Amino acid sequence: EILTAQEIATLLHLPLKAVIPEDLNISLGKMNADTQKSFNCAADMLKGKRENIYNVLHGYRGAGGYFKRKMRERI
Repeated sequence: EILTAQEIATLLHLPLKAVIPEDLNISLGKMNADTQKSFNCAADMLKGKRENIYNVLHGYRGAGGYFKRKMRERI
């Protein structure tokens, strides 16, 4: 079982400031749109311009998200 970001922050007794999704293209100098949004949200959080954390799982909610999750399990 994989721990959520909030569970990890609780175990470390640290406040959760940002969540950056895994992206294998970062080392190549390219980023997915979700990764770029999460970095921008993290920067805004550190500057004090934002208070909510970027939800990296937003694309996997609802009926369409159910099918995405199932297809991802098969790969």
